[in-house]
Amino acid sequence: MVGVRLLPLGLAMLVGAILSGRVITRIGDRWALVIGCPLVAAGLVRSSFARLDSGYPQLAVGLTLMGIGLGLLFTATVNATVGNAPVNLAGPAAGAQQTASRLGPPSESPCSAGSWPSPPAHTSAIFLTTRVCLPR
Repeated sequence: MVGVRLLPLGLAMLVGAILSGRVITRIGDRWALVIGCPLVAAGLVRSSFARLDSGYPQLAVGLTLMGIGLGLLFTATVNATVGNAPVNLAGPAAGAQQTASRLGPPSESPCSAGSWPSPPAHTSAIFLTTRVCLPR
């Protein structure tokens, strides 16, 4: 039943990733990152108010917002990192991006290691990666 309850997150991430190509083409990687972070934050805020007696729809809306934001963030981060690297450094750039996204949660807070990866930690890893890799 838990998998069914988390379905809005997975489906929204899929939709966010699919739509991110159009969004990035129109407004660029940086603005896609700027839009994705508040979507994740809004989803977290919305989900934080969910209670056992408030029903599932409140949680589903929060999960959907987080999923769309994460789908946009993941795609924009990879595109920004690998797309702006010279061809001969595309592999190391992709490796640095993946390392930053994996090390973000445990390095952000000792409490987050081994638990659900917190999107604020992902966004800080994404921010660090894009600041290092994007030309100014």
